Amino acid sequence: EGYLDVYYYYAESQAVLKNYSDAIMYYEKYLDLLSKQEQQQEKDVTIIEYTAGFQQLVYSNLLRLYKEDKNYVKAIACVEQLTDKQLIKGNLQNIIYLHVALEKYKDLRNHYDQRVEEEDKGIFLDQLTKLLKEANDAEIKVAQVFCDLHNEYGLLCKVILEDRDGYISTSTQERVA
Repeated sequence: EGYLDVYYYYAESQAVLKNYSDAIMYYEKYLDLLSKQEQQQEKDVTIIEYTAGFQQLVYSNLLRLYKEDKNYVKAIACVEQLTDKQLIKGNLQNIIYLHVALEKYKDLRNHYDQRVEEEDKGIFLDQLTKLLKEANDAEIKVAQVFCDLHNEYGLLCKVILEDRDGYISTSTQERVA
């Protein structure tokens, strides 16, 4: 089949050269080969593979490449594979963008609740706010999903929803004050 490192480094070089389809193909081959190696009963200990632990990095890179290629379904599948907290944090903007582009607002909220670290929640909400300024139609849908947060963002979502209805309730006005 080949050597794991070759597929990884070739994919990396193709990504740098902006040959995204080739980069995607070789990252996928890397993941396939890695999966097969993990399932093998006997390992070949004579071969040293330096990239054997790069699976999370590959998912992060694939997420970005699929997004660039506008293949949002495959990109969001990579999001689901990410478990490395630093890579999740580094991809917050992409993760938010993908969920909004695919109109997966409840999944976005679940991601916020379950996978965003407490210290990164402010960054997440800032990124979400910036994106929503560009996508007005999504603002109401996101506000509906996040309005029950007990923080400033939840209050903002409540104001957005009530303002849309033409009246801001007394309780919301008191919370703002």
